[in-house]
Amino acid sequence: MRKISSLLTIIILLLAVRVHADMIPDVKGGELFQVFNTLFFESEDTDNMGSNIELLQSRYLMSDGSDLAFGNAGDTLRIDLTFRESGFEGALGIWNGINDADDSGYHTLIGGDKIEKNAFSRQDWNFTMPDGYTFADTRMENGEPQQRWSADRELNALGTKDHFLAFAIDDDALLATFNRQLGTFYTSDVDDVWLIAFEDLNLGDADYNDLVAVVSRPADLNPIPAPGAALLMFSGLAGVVGMRFRRSAG
Repeated sequence: MRKISSLLTIIILLLAVRVHADMIPDVKGGELFQVFNTLFFESEDTDNMGSNIELLQSRYLMSDGSDLAFGNAGDTLRIDLTFRESGFEGALGIWNGINDADDSGYHTLIGGDKIEKNAFSRQDWNFTMPDGYTFADTRMENGEPQQRWSADRELNALGTKDHFLAFAIDDDALLATFNRQLGTFYTSDVDDVWLIAFEDLNLGDADYNDLVAVVSRPADLNPIPAPGAALLMFSGLAGVVGMRFRRSAG
C-alpha cells in the first residue's frame, strides 16, 4: 500500500511539473506579432493583431526615444522571459559605457546560452539599474562578441533604424493571460511590465524577434521611499485625528 501511495505521489508531482512547463508556450520561428500574441492573447484572440505593422502601430508601442530606458537609476527590474530567434546567438545586457569601443560599459545580464532557441525561457532575473543605462544585446560567435547593438541609436552603426522597440503592457486583460502562463500576479495599476524586442540590423528584415524579453518593475521590489512612506503615514494619522476631533466637536 505504501509503495502504491509513493508511486501515486511521484506521478502527481511529475504531472504538476509538466503542467507548469506547458504554461510557457513555444514559438517556432514566429515574428514579433506572433510572439506578442502567444504571450498576451488567448488563442481565440490571436487575430486581433495579424501583422508586425498592426503591432507597431498599436497603442502599446513605445517609440522615438521613450523606449531607451525604463524606470530610474536604483530601480529593481526583473527579466521574466526571454525568446531568441534560431539564427541569432545573442546575450541580453545593459550598457552605460561611453562608446562602442568601451567594452567595460557593457554588462551581460542573460547570456546566450541561457536563452533557448525558438522557445520562451523563464529567467526570473533581478537587477538594479545603474546611472545612464540603456538595454543592449551582443551577437556572439564561438563565444566571442561580434557585434553590439544598443537601444540608443547614436551607439549603433545603422542608426537610421530603431534597433530596439518596447511595448508597455498596461492592459489588465493582457496581463491576466501572461500571469496565468508564468504564475505572476502583475496588475497595471501598481506594476510596470514591458515586452522589449531587438532587431539584428545587419539582416534588415525588421521583424524585431531576434532577441525578445519581458521586463517588469514589480512594486514589491520597489517600495515607496522612506520620505514618501512617512508622508503617507502622517496623512493617515492626520485623517484619524481629524475624524476624532470632528466626532468630539459633534
